[in-house]
Amino acid sequence: MAFKSQLNHYQQMQLKQAKYLNDMADIFQNRTKSTQLRREILQKQNQRNYQSEYDRLRSHVEGSASGTITKQHITDRVAHLKKLGARAVDHTP
Repeated sequence: MAFKSQLNHYQQMQLKQAKYLNDMADIFQNRTKSTQLRREILQKQNQRNYQSEYDRLRSHVEGSASGTITKQHITDRVAHLKKLGARAVDHTP
């Protein structure tokens, strides 16, 4: 009788351990997915920022009025932004 009681106790303990390990694996997977999603969001946000700055500089060059910024500085910055992921998109029809 005591043997069955011990056996039942150890079976319950193993079930709890298996459930715990399964829960930990799920938590790890969710954390990994969350990290990947955050990285993708930040990459897209950076690309949008670069694109916005690229568009601003491009319109600044087209409108000439360079003021304190030299045209060479602007064209160098535009080239740098292209390397970072900004796309050269012509907005004129």
